[in-house]
Amino acid sequence: MYGLTRSLLFRLPAEPAHRLGLFGLRELGHSQELCQSLRGRALRGGTEALAVEVAGLRFAHPVALAAGLDKDAEAVDGLFACGFSAVEIGTLTPVS
Repeated sequence: MYGLTRSLLFRLPAEPAHRLGLFGLRELGHSQELCQSLRGRALRGGTEALAVEVAGLRFAHPVALAAGLDKDAEAVDGLFACGFSAVEIGTLTPVS
């Protein structure tokens, strides 16, 4: 399934592939049971040794998603269901 999906996405231009990926993640976020199942799998086997603290914030592990993927906060729940310890969202860029 992954190979077929990857092959199809790589045949699309970048922006439509990105929108399709976000659509899938957004839909994943709407399915609470699936989100809980995936989140449980992603965190299974995690240990306290993986936990990190940065700027006074504690994260379950060091794998987080940087800004840029979900600029309009459309798929936050779906991204967390993928197992990221933090998801940075938004489009604010200060202009001087």
